[in-house]
Amino acid sequence: MPAFLTKDEEREIRSVLDQMAQEYGLSTKSHEPRFEGFYPDRIWNTKLGSEEVAVVAFEIERGVPSNERWRKDIFNLAASRAPLGFIIVPHQRILGATQSSVHGQTAWAWVKWYRSHGRKDFEIYSRPFPYTSIRVLDADTLVAKRSLSEARVWLTRVQLRKAPASRV
Repeated sequence: MPAFLTKDEEREIRSVLDQMAQEYGLSTKSHEPRFEGFYPDRIWNTKLGSEEVAVVAFEIERGVPSNERWRKDIFNLAASRAPLGFIIVPHQRILGATQSSVHGQTAWAWVKWYRSHGRKDFEIYSRPFPYTSIRVLDADTLVAKRSLSEARVWLTRVQLRKAPASRV
């Protein structure tokens, strides 16, 4: 997988997330929390009495999230039991990549896959975890705007609909 974010940029994203947690009055640890073998990149917690409760969980992808990475990230977010989860990807960089800017045919194939199938597969892999609302954020927009809503890549298609009225 081609890396679209450097390790320094990933550290900057973690720092921004830590600062944003403080702004929201939430706590976060400066390391990956562990949940029975699963490691989300960041979790924002709140106090409920003497207990810390996960409120928002984050996964950061430096490159193109493959099928396997989508599944792993979604599972880590669900394992955190936070009601809200975000996967941060270099979305705009991936969309703007050209074949000559990506090294190797395999890397280029993953860029093309992300563009054509990434969203659909993300939605499929998220379905088994309805208790965690999982969204995708663009890394650059998150750092620039410091806003979770402005950095959203797409709106999920999942919508609640009223059941049709039954005929008696």
